[in-house]
Amino acid sequence: MLLCRCGRSQRLPYCDGSHSPPAAGLKARWQRFTRGD
Repeated sequence: MLLCRCGRSQRLPYCDGSHSPPAAGLKARWQRFTRGD
């Protein structure tokens, strides 16, 4: 599961992250989530 707060997350159980490059590791994903990318 990718941490993402884009509009797709509201329609799906989770965002597949196809709109952004994969984050390397949990820390990067958490930082991306807190920034709202």
